[in-house]
Amino acid sequence: MKNYIWTLPLVLVLMLGMPSLSPRTATDDSFKEFLKKLRLYGNAYHLGDTLTSSTDLYNKNQIESMYLIKFKLIDTTGKAPFKPKELTGYGCKFIGLYPYKNVWLILTYSITTYAGDGSPLLTLSVFTNDGMLLDQLKTEVYSIHDPEYQPETRFSMSKDFRVEVDQIVREFRLNQNKTKYVLTGTTAKIKKYRIKDDGSFEAIVKAK
Repeated sequence: MKNYIWTLPLVLVLMLGMPSLSPRTATDDSFKEFLKKLRLYGNAYHLGDTLTSSTDLYNKNQIESMYLIKFKLIDTTGKAPFKPKELTGYGCKFIGLYPYKNVWLILTYSITTYAGDGSPLLTLSVFTNDGMLLDQLKTEVYSIHDPEYQPETRFSMSKDFRVEVDQIVREFRLNQNKTKYVLTGTTAKIKKYRIKDDGSFEAIVKAK
């Protein structure tokens, strides 16, 4: 009789079926929720346009702190005492969301330090549909502080998802009358990338 009592629940479980042991992962669910929120913001950057050092990126929609570490959207490698102590201190802004083949591209802007101009980064991240990070392209956004040394960053992504990053430095000096600055030289590093089938970035032109 005792054996029958213990066997009956087991038989019922086998008849009704075991509960699922492989529900969708938390990352999958949270990433879909994250995408939903980003769509509500709307893109600040559109394919084919160009972002430059003078483009106002800091005043765009800020991404909630709960997503920053989870999806590795910020660079936390900065050193004390200027490294932001709170996640909100990185000022991570949403710039754009782009579906491409079977992956998602998310473009963000954030600072890395409280020193100087913040050493801001423009980060293009590639994710699978369930939120796994495949690759990132990080671009330092130069800013102008010195009338004699003026660096500039230019970022563009074409409608066929080719990425170009230009780092340009213009040097000036005062003219003989010391009334205005005259351009004396320009150097530029241009890098181009495409997205491979595995979701990683591949350089298609070496830096000049």
